[in-house]
Amino acid sequence: LVSRLKMQPMITSLILFTAGRSIAKQITHGQTIYVMNPVYKYLGVQIPGVPIRTTIIVSVVMIILVVLFTKLTSLGLYIQSVGVNGSSARLVGLNSSIIKFVVFVIYGALAGVAGLVGSSSVGSVNSGELGMGVEMDAILAVALGGNMLGGGKFSIAGSVIGAYTIQAITTTLYAM
Repeated sequence: LVSRLKMQPMITSLILFTAGRSIAKQITHGQTIYVMNPVYKYLGVQIPGVPIRTTIIVSVVMIILVVLFTKLTSLGLYIQSVGVNGSSARLVGLNSSIIKFVVFVIYGALAGVAGLVGSSSVGSVNSGELGMGVEMDAILAVALGGNMLGGGKFSIAGSVIGAYTIQAITTTLYAM
C-alpha cells in the first residue's frame, strides 16, 4: 500500500493494525487464546535465576540489532535517503518502491516479535488490556523522539527515550 499506492505510512499502519485485530477477534469469536507452553510464557515474565525481565532482554537485543543494521549496512543509508527525498533517491539509481517494501517487511517482523512478547504475558498478573492503544503509544514515542513522521532522518535512541517517557508518564498516572 505504501510503496505501490503511495498511501501515507502512518495511516496504512493504523488501518492494517485495526483490521488485523478485528480479523483475529472474528476468528477467535472474541475469546482470549492462551498458550500453555512454559517456554513461551518466559518471554513475558522472568526466567528463573536471571535478574532481568525477559521483555527487557528481548527489547535491548532488538534495539541493538536495528541500530547495527541501520548504521552498518548500505540499506540503512538507502532507507534514510528514500525517506528524505524519494525523487532524488530515484535519480541516483535507488528503487524507492523496493526499499519501502523491504522496510515494511522488517517492520512487520519486528511487530511480530513485539506481538510474541506481548501475547506471552496473557493470563499473567497485570496483563490488562493487552495491545489496546499501543499503536498510538508507538507513534507518540517516535514523535517524542524527534523523528519525522513523514520519513527521512531518524533516531532510534530518540524513539527509545520517547517510549521510556510515555511508560514513565503512564506508570506515574496509574500510581496516582
